[in-house]
Amino acid sequence: MTDGMAQMRRGRRLAVDVGDARIGVASCDPDGILA
Repeated sequence: MTDGMAQMRRGRRLAVDVGDARIGVASCDPDGILA
C-alpha cells in the first residue's frame, strides 16, 4: 500500500446484486472506472 490507499490489481470485475424484484449484474472495464 502507498499513501494510505489500497492498491487494486488491474482487471475486470463482476458484481451480482440480488434484490426482491430482480437480479442485477454489472461488469467493469479493466481499469475499474466504468461499470
